[in-house]
Amino acid sequence: MEFKGISFKFVHNPKNHVNKKLEFFIQVRITLERKTKYFTISELPKIPLKYWSGRENRWVKESFSQGARINSYLISKVAALNEFLVLSKTTGKILTFDLIRSRFFMKGEIETLNDYYRSFIKKHSFESSRTRQAYQTTLSNLDEFNPSVSFNSISESLINEFITWEREKKKIKDVTIDKHLTHIKTVIKFLTQEGFLMVNPIQHSRFKVKPEKAERVSLTEQELKVIGNLVFNEEKSHLIKTRDIFLFLCKTGLYYNDFKSLTKDEIITVEGKKLIQSKRTKNGENYIVPLSPIALEILETWKDTKDKSKKSLLFEGLIAEPVFNRHLKEIAKIGKIDKKLSNKVGRHTFTQIAISNGIPKTFVSKMLGHTKGDTTNHYYDLNPTHFIKKFINNSVFDQ
Repeated sequence: MEFKGISFKFVHNPKNHVNKKLEFFIQVRITLERKTKYFTISELPKIPLKYWSGRENRWVKESFSQGARINSYLISKVAALNEFLVLSKTTGKILTFDLIRSRFFMKGEIETLNDYYRSFIKKHSFESSRTRQAYQTTLSNLDEFNPSVSFNSISESLINEFITWEREKKKIKDVTIDKHLTHIKTVIKFLTQEGFLMVNPIQHSRFKVKPEKAERVSLTEQELKVIGNLVFNEEKSHLIKTRDIFLFLCKTGLYYNDFKSLTKDEIITVEGKKLIQSKRTKNGENYIVPLSPIALEILETWKDTKDKSKKSLLFEGLIAEPVFNRHLKEIAKIGKIDKKLSNKVGRHTFTQIAISNGIPKTFVSKMLGHTKGDTTNHYYDLNPTHFIKKFINNSVFDQ
């Protein structure tokens, strides 16, 4: 089988190896631009040397117990290879050995989108374990929707069917569906790049998802004072540390996971002022945050003093994030704050206070450790607090 610049042929023990049973795997010898490589078809059994004929369509002698089945399989492999080569020529895709290997000779052949998705999760380098888990959740839903999505069936209509299924059957909101859609689009992009598809069938597609703008809950400075002044009885004394850490998040913009991972050497002093200089656990981006007097007081109250090494964690024995968020809901109830508190509210509160006090966007972005400016821009939707801060001393509005 030969095309311009490429040829392939089924061979058996081409290098004349010797073993006790004289049994060997069938291989495909591929020549591409005058370079040759051999790919083993490991999904087929080893063939005894005496049963190999090498004749086209009758590569394995029919006297071998599985000869007919193996020859049938190899014929289908030839058809698939020929189709792949024709499509690559017509679409202008550049053929490489890696492209051919990933499409046809990966161990445990990948036949469906679901198979590839599982492989993608195993081998891809995600920015965090939470991102990996999010991709896994999308895969679980895809498996439930259709456990065997063939490559040929991937289309705009299929993805829209999946979106409708998530919305109506799983009762998932569009804001979450939009995230699942991003995961699937990313996987299909890699699927195409690795040669399983000649062209991306959904590259220019439009999908029926209208995610509502995520509402970022933040606290006013008055609400922060209420929380800071709360007095807890003995039964609720476990909330004191959670309250203080939450206030620290409100004064620094850290997520709880970033707070938990702080080490002693990440508190630096510049011109007599204390700052945090560290990296986000989510994306590895550097961030710098000045420490206010309140943040410093909380830090001194709860920091670990046993381990003196600079690389040791600043805070030890912290509770898990879900428990931390449950504690915050208790605190909101005690303080009569009619908002759903979570560790993210601390970050949003810090950001809104910074913006309403005129901190430039570049500094806000750096303090938050954002990799994209668009992420910071979402915080710049003007709210009443911004107007009060901007125009409180403007006489135009007093007339």
